[in-house]
Amino acid sequence: MKPLNPCGYVVYMSENALVSCVLNVLEAYTVTPKGRLAGREGLETYGSLYGQVLEVEGGPTVCRVELANVDTSTKQGGDFVDYNQDAMVLKADTTAAFWPHLSFLGDFHSHTYSSVKDAEEMRGYLFSDDDWKDMERNKNFWKELSMKVSLLFTVAGLERAGNKPAWWIDGLDHCIQFTLGNMRLWIAAYCLYIDAKGQVSWTNDEDGSVMLHCPSVTGFAGELSTYGRIWIGGRNAPVYRSARYSQKDW
Repeated sequence: MKPLNPCGYVVYMSENALVSCVLNVLEAYTVTPKGRLAGREGLETYGSLYGQVLEVEGGPTVCRVELANVDTSTKQGGDFVDYNQDAMVLKADTTAAFWPHLSFLGDFHSHTYSSVKDAEEMRGYLFSDDDWKDMERNKNFWKELSMKVSLLFTVAGLERAGNKPAWWIDGLDHCIQFTLGNMRLWIAAYCLYIDAKGQVSWTNDEDGSVMLHCPSVTGFAGELSTYGRIWIGGRNAPVYRSARYSQKDW
């Protein structure tokens, strides 16, 4: 966990991580479980994220989410999840010891709504007051675990299958919406950092410092750092001119 990057953050979700999260979220939302939760529907879910952090020179911090894993020890409800910190420590230590290319990045959880109207009116696709309180209450734990990313998946039902294109919410580059059949899903990303007082802090919904990048949903998002241009030289031969170096440095 590092100080705030003034150039912002990009949270990049691989297709594998996205699929894992979506499958877990939809199962908890729609499938009636057996055992202690029998008869309960529309449950929230919780899990851990793993991947790499890349620092772009003169640019944003890129948190690349490669793997998402649901935490089976989490206590679930229709409007809450009670996660087990021991599970997170176990998984973080295991990946560090045996799969060091998959560092612990953070967590994901879900919000559930019966209708898109309710979700939109309550802005349920963003962190709730309880989410912010939980972050504050456990900030020392997140600091010890070097947590960097927290993702929120929100799911709500549509009256009929929709075809609204997948895209970022207006004014919120950290939140993407898309449709699967007659279900609307949103993903919102938040990043954690160390503030000037050495305390854990996090990005919010209005600061515009995080861009969520899910190429399997929205397509290619463009350049993340300063990129040069192709110049057509003599005899129409293409030449790449880097923006980082002057011609005399070549």
